[in-house]
Amino acid sequence: MKHFLKNILIFLILFQIFFETNVYSQYTVEWACGFGGDKSDEAKCVIETSDGNIIMCGEVNQEQKHIWILKTDYSGVEIWGKTEENNFSSSAISIINTSDNNFIVVGNITRRKSDKYSDALIMKIDQKGRIIWRKTFGGIFNDSFNDVVQTDDGGFFCVGYSEDETEQEKMFWTVKLDKEGKFEFENAFGETSDDAANALIKTSDGNFIAAGHGIFAGKKVMRIIKLSSSCEYIWDTQLEMKDLSEISDLLEMPDGNILLVGTMTNFDFKDFDVLFLKYSTSGDSLSLRKIGYAGLWEEATSVCKTYDGDFLISGFRKGAGEMNSDFLVYKIDENLNIIWEDVLKKRSLDYSYSIAELSDNGFIIVGTTYMFERGIDFAAVKYKDLNKTKVAIINPSAEITAVEENQINLEICISGFDVPEKSDIVVNGFLSIANAYNNITVSTKTCKYPVYANIKLEDGYNEIEIFIKDKRGFYAYDKKIIYSVPSQSVNW
Repeated sequence: MKHFLKNILIFLILFQIFFETNVYSQYTVEWACGFGGDKSDEAKCVIETSDGNIIMCGEVNQEQKHIWILKTDYSGVEIWGKTEENNFSSSAISIINTSDNNFIVVGNITRRKSDKYSDALIMKIDQKGRIIWRKTFGGIFNDSFNDVVQTDDGGFFCVGYSEDETEQEKMFWTVKLDKEGKFEFENAFGETSDDAANALIKTSDGNFIAAGHGIFAGKKVMRIIKLSSSCEYIWDTQLEMKDLSEISDLLEMPDGNILLVGTMTNFDFKDFDVLFLKYSTSGDSLSLRKIGYAGLWEEATSVCKTYDGDFLISGFRKGAGEMNSDFLVYKIDENLNIIWEDVLKKRSLDYSYSIAELSDNGFIIVGTTYMFERGIDFAAVKYKDLNKTKVAIINPSAEITAVEENQINLEICISGFDVPEKSDIVVNGFLSIANAYNNITVSTKTCKYPVYANIKLEDGYNEIEIFIKDKRGFYAYDKKIIYSVPSQSVNW
């Protein structure tokens, strides 16, 4: 049966956003957009593409649910939008970049029109959203792929759930496919009525860890399974807590441990709290932190690493008895301490499902927004990083016409949230001034971190390189200036 993607009409609507911000404000909202039609559209996942753009996936409701994949630039302007137009109901849950510069999308799709049962779906698309190949897997009842990673052999490791064909009970499901999407092997775990894997990572030791939920002693608990590349389990743990709990997402930390985020709620479903957990790769629980406030519904949905060694978590918050809910984002360190948080308060129902850091050190959150006069739309919020160091070369200006006595007086203004840790000036390949920031001789009221240096040039071609590190040791800035002596012009 033929399936294809087709462009659909996309509305772009700007949100009016009201903020609750922390005093420590590393990030600020750069833009916020909604995309969709007049029915129900939900964004479930987001990544940065290899060509420096953004791609989101989820579902659009046109009489039935259909997969919707949307590519935008860094400003939120649509490049293309694709949807499946057929008689089947489908949803995209996760998307990844592949090693050959394409994309893999996973989710689920019904077998027939109006069928209440679905199969797991995986498809490969190119940079323009065109299908390269498409596969479905499943049994009699419901099956779904919820996450995927690419394996070293170019194939794919998928996780989700599969309903048992005799008892119709969900099982924690893992499937290995080759690079063309052909089935290789599978495994399923679960002895209860409701087990599912929500997220998957490949660990640095060459194995995989999947996380989600299971049922233990009659209640939903967090379940974490470490698997080999052949889908065989290495260890399996179910973390029983006083209340109901579930893992939404996970990643491997720089120290080799595993950070997991999820949600816990009591049995009357009145309070939902955010959970941060730290596990070793051998399955030992190292630390756990619960974040919550009485009367508030809070959930953590996704996590990503940041350029400065910390972690961003997306989620949402809803007050007791309130009609509205809000996008919620935390930044935490390796010890699960909250560094920064933000709540985007808007007069609507908003739920964020996925977060990704971008190459400009900012990040994007996607989910849904329900504006009562329009319906439910894709929602995307782009934050920019205020920590990003900026450098302005005040003197000499670009209009300089001559270099007197083969010398220039270089004056630089460094701005940004972080105090610069180190500023080195290299002239013609040799370190001229080390720690220039620590040797400031000129200060101005208009510049918080000025650097002044007297540079001696040689006749002919000269290269001046400026290197600035932030307090965490990351290169925040580098610039090369070329002077030609006795040329009458300066090239920047």
